Amino acid sequence: MIAVIGVHPKSNYKHFGNLDLYDLHRDGFNFAGDIPVIAHPPCAQWSRLKAFSKFSAKDKNLAILCWHYVNQNGGIFEHPAGSSFFDYIGADRTNLLSVNQSWWGFPATKRTYLYFSRCKAIAHPLSFDLVPGGVCDLHSSQRSLMPAAFCKFLIDCVRPIAPHTPCHYSCSPSDFCTGGKCDLMGCYPPYNVANSVTGLNTAAIQPP
Repeated sequence: MIAVIGVHPKSNYKHFGNLDLYDLHRDGFNFAGDIPVIAHPPCAQWSRLKAFSKFSAKDKNLAILCWHYVNQNGGIFEHPAGSSFFDYIGADRTNLLSVNQSWWGFPATKRTYLYFSRCKAIAHPLSFDLVPGGVCDLHSSQRSLMPAAFCKFLIDCVRPIAPHTPCHYSCSPSDFCTGGKCDLMGCYPPYNVANSVTGLNTAAIQPP
């Protein structure tokens, strides 16, 4: 299980299993677990245009709390390029990765910083193609909505440090790859289900 804090109301994270999601209706301040965290705290208080945003002590404190969760439990802290948060918190720049969400299908150039704690970036796309337009050219409903492929990338980076949590879906043998990992939900099946799959190498089924 992985916790995701700061989830968009229409987030693509909701299409993935084994995630503990915190959106506007489920306050991230209520998270008190010991599982890895992918954090997307509000950025308005830290952006280049923060002088024009309405001050919110709660949003500002949530970013600091998310930073604590990521460093304590492991995971990824995501904030846009230009955010002053990393300087404010004294982040180790060697743990930062600069990416462009357009590499995963975002419809405009959107540079993003990823801070990794106890996990590392897996192979990811890289493109030098010019993407026309910027975030400000998009409708407000699109600006914070991350592509499903980018969500999956972050999940896959953190999954190796997540505790083993079998899902409760009724999977068929065709759902599994040779290593015993569910291709539909991305999780590891219970041993009794795996043992029922003909020809599956159950010795390879281990917690990530």
